Amino acid sequence: MRNCPNCLAINPFKKVHRDGAEIEICEYCNTIKEEECEEYPKKQVQNKNDSDPIVTVAIGYTVGVVFFVILIMGILNYS
Repeated sequence: MRNCPNCLAINPFKKVHRDGAEIEICEYCNTIKEEECEEYPKKQVQNKNDSDPIVTVAIGYTVGVVFFVILIMGILNYS
């Protein structure tokens, strides 16, 4: 029999599946057993960095050329 260290209930722990691991939590005060609290696998979200430097430079040049063409066409239309 295990007592909860916080609420002193007798054998209150129930098994719960959380983040791919099975841990034991007190029914009354939601205390997690300290033995299992160390490191259980958590779902990790990876930040994708899809911006390749070559693609970024190519997009920058394309925007610059389009801006330059619009500027030149505007000047030629007013002349």
